[in-house]
Amino acid sequence: MSIYSHNCQVTLPAGKAIHKVTWFLDSYALPNETVYLDNLEITLNEGSHQRNAQVDLFWQGRDFSELSEAQVDTFFSDTPTLTHDNGTTSLRLSQASSGRYTTRFHLEAPEFSHTYPEYLMYQASITNPSSQPVSAQLYGSASYQKQFRDADHSAAFAPSYYIAPNSTAVVPIIVDLGQDGLTTDIASTELRIEADGAVLLNGLTLHSGTSLSDGLVTIATSGFETDSGGFTTSSPQDVTLISQAQQVISGEQSLGFDMAPWRQAGFTHYFGWANQYYADKVYTQLAVQLQDAQKDTPVRVCTDVYYMGGGKDSYCKERVLGVGSFAMYDVYPVDSERRLYRILVRVRAYGNASIKGEMDNFVLGYWPAIPAQ
Repeated sequence: MSIYSHNCQVTLPAGKAIHKVTWFLDSYALPNETVYLDNLEITLNEGSHQRNAQVDLFWQGRDFSELSEAQVDTFFSDTPTLTHDNGTTSLRLSQASSGRYTTRFHLEAPEFSHTYPEYLMYQASITNPSSQPVSAQLYGSASYQKQFRDADHSAAFAPSYYIAPNSTAVVPIIVDLGQDGLTTDIASTELRIEADGAVLLNGLTLHSGTSLSDGLVTIATSGFETDSGGFTTSSPQDVTLISQAQQVISGEQSLGFDMAPWRQAGFTHYFGWANQYYADKVYTQLAVQLQDAQKDTPVRVCTDVYYMGGGKDSYCKERVLGVGSFAMYDVYPVDSERRLYRILVRVRAYGNASIKGEMDNFVLGYWPAIPAQ
C-alpha cells in the first residue's frame, strides 16, 4: 500500500470570465488494484498569484536596468557587457574566436505555476546598431521530467533571423514540452544567441504555459519528414511540392517547392460551423530557404485569419532575396469577439520571377479567448 499526496495549482488569465473549472485524475493502477481518493479541495484565489496564464520565469529580463553584474555572470556566459546608452540598459554580446558574437542564457530549476506545463516561450529583443544587416541564430532548449518516465529534452532552433540596420527585432522561440499532461518538473532551460555582427540584447522574457489554461494551442506542427504537412496548392500546373532529402533546412527532409511567378502554396485549418472557437493571438513559425531565384526576388509569407460570417485579418511578411534563407516566429493579434472560421498560412512567389527552394519547421497555433458576455 502506498499513499501519494499532490498539491497542484494553475494560473487563470486575468480579465476573463471563468466558464468552468475541471479537475481530473489519471490512474495507473494494476488490474484488481483499488485507488482511493480523499481530501480533495479546490480553492479559487483572486489576485493571489501570477497575473496571467503565461507565467513569467525570468522577470529580471524585462528591464536590464535592475540587473547587476553578479546576475549577468550568473545567468549569462561568454562575458556579455552591461551597457547604458540613451537611457536603455542592454547586454553587448562579446565576439568569440570564430568571429561571431555569442552568449548563452541558462536558468536552473525555474519555478512554474502550471501543474503540467506544455511549452516554454523565449522572446529576445535584439538591436543591430550598425549600418549593415545582421543575421542571428537562436537555439532554445529545456530539460524536464516526465511522470512515470525518465528525463526528457526538447529544443527549438531559429536558423537565420534577419535584423535590418539600425533596428530592433523581437525573436520568439517556443520549446515544446509535449501535450501529454505528464511534465512534472523543469530541470533547466537555456537560450543560445549567435550573430554575424555586433548586436545588443535589450530584453529577454521567458514564460511557461499550457493549453489547459490560456497557453498556446497548437493547430499544426511539421518538420515535413514524411509528407507535405498539409500544404497544398490550387495551381498544380504552376507549383510543385515534394518532400526531399537534398538541401535540407533541418532534420532528415524538408518540403521542396518550385513556384511560377505570383503562385503560392498554403496550409488551411477549418474550425467548422458547429464549434465556437475564439482567440486573441495566433502564432506562425516557418523557415524558408531559396536555392534558385533571381536577385531581389520577393517572397511573401501570409497568415490569414477568417471569421465566421465574413471578414478577415491578414498579416504578411515579405523578404527580398536571391539565393538565401529566413525564418519567421511571429505572434499576430486576433479579434477576440469574433468566432474563428479558418486560418490560412501561404507562401507566395510575390513577383515576376519563379522561385525554387525548401520550407521547414512549420508551427501554427493560437491563444484561446473568452468573448465578453
